Amino acid sequence: MIGKSLYDIIINENTSSQKGVAWYCKVGGEWIIYPSEVGKKLEDSYLQKRRLKFSLDNKEYEIDFSASVLRQVNTKTKYRRKVRRQNGNDVKSTPSFWEEHPVGSNFAAITISETSAELKCMEKQTIISFELLFCIKKIVRIQNVSLWEYFTFRKERMTKLSGGKEPNIVSVWHGTRDLDPMIICKDVQDGFMMQYSQRGTWGRGIYFAECAEYSNRYAYINNDGSRTMILAELLSGEEIELRPDKNLIHCPPKPAGNMRYDTVTGKSNGSKVYTVYENGRAYPKYLVTYKPRFCTSSMNWF
Repeated sequence: MIGKSLYDIIINENTSSQKGVAWYCKVGGEWIIYPSEVGKKLEDSYLQKRRLKFSLDNKEYEIDFSASVLRQVNTKTKYRRKVRRQNGNDVKSTPSFWEEHPVGSNFAAITISETSAELKCMEKQTIISFELLFCIKKIVRIQNVSLWEYFTFRKERMTKLSGGKEPNIVSVWHGTRDLDPMIICKDVQDGFMMQYSQRGTWGRGIYFAECAEYSNRYAYINNDGSRTMILAELLSGEEIELRPDKNLIHCPPKPAGNMRYDTVTGKSNGSKVYTVYENGRAYPKYLVTYKPRFCTSSMNWF
């Protein structure tokens, strides 16, 4: 479900923008970096909050940097393209299907339309299994730039530690009990935090479930009686299935070498359960608000 990132596009030295800042334009679904000479002009105009006219590939464009949402406009055809500024070439890109944030904004919560292509592209098995038990009222996509950068950093670190093998990523459910899940979604530092975890079946860790029915018992209850859970992306990496052990505080070591497994898994009440013992391993991708199946059909917009 995650779209192609800026870092999936090969950027060579002669097309990189000025040091510390990179400017991109969305072309054909991909974010393409501007040539360095254009990038410098864009950055200068951005800092001065003024309109810039420039030439590229024998075409004339302009960008109004006083606007809250930036667009590159072809001065002849008036065709508009999205523009993005990355503050530092080491900043991890956000998914290509995210909607634009106003300049300088870190967070956005976007309600998914029942007719949207994104809904159709969501992992059908996850939604179908959920629908059998609950009536979905609303699905909100979480766009948190800081948490996404942290998640991407973790992914790259796990890839490096495993000798270049990218970690396995799974879609999982998480209930927050009495904590409003939006607090996790809006956090700018960690998101899911080990520091607030309590000791459970597999020790003191952050718990996620494969089955929504399992996490439902931990769901946040809203004032109107509906419930909300987080549908997250988890870097499960190399897993090990263990029997319950409430004394765990980290994953056990692998048989060879000095590396530990990434995730402890086990079975509980008919669901596979994932336990991680460090921050940054999961991204809160969606907030799903729902009611039990006995609700009226009008509440279920699927």
